[in-house]
Amino acid sequence: MQITKTIYVQAVKYSFEKAFKIQANGYKEVTGDHGVAIDICEKVVTIDIPDFDVDNITELHVEQLQKRLVIAKADTHILLTRMQQEIDDLLAIENK
Repeated sequence: MQITKTIYVQAVKYSFEKAFKIQANGYKEVTGDHGVAIDICEKVVTIDIPDFDVDNITELHVEQLQKRLVIAKADTHILLTRMQQEIDDLLAIENK
């Protein structure tokens, strides 16, 4: 599937801002009470969107979350071990 869109590149400064910033949007800003928009260029782009299976996307997302969970558990275990070691060290100093 292909999607064709026009991208508008503009220098935009809203009334509450001190400087212009460059924006690339799928819509065209207009000058008005809210600020100033200066056109830089317009570009028509065509994006090829691959066919995908929604079930496969869900499985991939779950796999990524499971990997992140393993890392988070390991990081948490390291943090807890360090904290317990610090507590043990402090208690050992007091008991000397």
